[in-house]
Amino acid sequence: MEINVGNKPDPRLNRQLTIQEFIKAFGKFKRVMTSAFPGRRFELDAFEEDIIEISNFYGQKFYDYHKLFSAKASTLLQEKQIKVDWSKRDRDLMILIGAGVEINICKLCHMVDHDKKFCPLQLSEKSVSTPHLTENSGNSDIRGRKGFYHNGKEICNNFNSMSGCHKDGRCLFLHMCSNCRNYDHSVTACHRQSSHNDSEKNRKNHAFKNTVAKTGTPASKHSFGSEK
Repeated sequence: MEINVGNKPDPRLNRQLTIQEFIKAFGKFKRVMTSAFPGRRFELDAFEEDIIEISNFYGQKFYDYHKLFSAKASTLLQEKQIKVDWSKRDRDLMILIGAGVEINICKLCHMVDHDKKFCPLQLSEKSVSTPHLTENSGNSDIRGRKGFYHNGKEICNNFNSMSGCHKDGRCLFLHMCSNCRNYDHSVTACHRQSSHNDSEKNRKNHAFKNTVAKTGTPASKHSFGSEK
């Protein structure tokens, strides 16, 4: 174990984190903070989503924003006892880090609210040749979760998670159930069985009926995996 003595600067603190490294580190920070202050979970979740969005359009500038924001919040708390709401984006800091920076825009339609790989034009073209991509795609989001699509648009994985989406109307993705494609609930509240479970149930019922037809004696349902 290396111990820093004599107030020497730690070179690790000056290293620029990638967005993946930041998400991992911030996740540990959130677990510590929310264990002591459970009421701050929404605030910190919203800040993390904001950082990911900044990363999508400004690249590594997201880390500059994080360092400036956290330093400003710490200073206001220590010197003026002002608690900063981390769920609110600091517009002044965004202007500061974004000045003269070429943001990431879609190379197909030139809009700034999405990247090329999420462009509806590209997804619509793919859906013509490979229709299954409009419903379930092998693409993963920035957190490594499987991507789901509906009519060429990506479904929000955060909306379908236990914590939900905290974008407050700013989310670029569809807020619909990734299982049954309804807008009135998320997959965590969906009562419809997945297509895999439906097909498995149909297979077992079909096998049960065939056994009865051939032998004339009903087979034990337990042998086909039915519930007791």
